[in-house]
Amino acid sequence: MGLRKLSRYLHLLEPNEYVSSNHTYDLVLFTTADSQKLRKTYAITQHLEMLSFFQRNFRFKGIIFTSSPSLISLAQSKNVFSARGIKKNRYGLPLIRSMFVQAKQQFDSAYYGYINSDILLPVTVFNILSILNYNRMIGTLSSNVQVSIWFDVVRNCGSRFAGE
Repeated sequence: MGLRKLSRYLHLLEPNEYVSSNHTYDLVLFTTADSQKLRKTYAITQHLEMLSFFQRNFRFKGIIFTSSPSLISLAQSKNVFSARGIKKNRYGLPLIRSMFVQAKQQFDSAYYGYINSDILLPVTVFNILSILNYNRMIGTLSSNVQVSIWFDVVRNCGSRFAGE
């Protein structure tokens, strides 16, 4: 749900106000990447840069679920938490529920979410979280609510100069 549609239902804040949650983090986002898809290394690097930037500037934690030693090393160099051993289905795809459970066990946050490793988010996601936190605080939203936020996203497809 975009901010315009969200604003029909929720009380908005002044642009310079920020309402944080009483959790350690306002948002924990996690992604997956594996060594078979290293042809997208540029996109994954940019995604890890985004997670690192958010960690430095907001109450945010990024997690990458991977078994690739090179991606673990890259994540560590950017101070992004890496996790191994995620449960997979019979087709070898990670189970989203398992990632949510592990993220919740590792980090205390108001919100948790999955994001593809080739997607870059705008910083306005934190404005939306602030609006949600404020509406939880005044009782417009329940504290146990699932919110899906859709953005017009630009897929990070890599650079033609990087050999992608």
